[in-house]
Amino acid sequence: MSKELKLHVSEDNVITVADSSGGITLQNASGAKIVIDANGITLDNGKGAVITLAGSKVDVNNGALTVV
Repeated sequence: MSKELKLHVSEDNVITVADSSGGITLQNASGAKIVIDANGITLDNGKGAVITLAGSKVDVNNGALTVV
């Protein structure tokens, strides 16, 4: 059975630790979030800008720029 811990700092600001994904998510009211899990690290401003670090690859805005 997987477990999940959610800490609601306020109604819309949440820190989640999920046993199933081995991940941690920090999300604020505007939708911006940071996800750290087995796949890597994702920074998302909630307005379309996304930076993903996975292995030795850095991806900006879903393929607009990729550095390997």
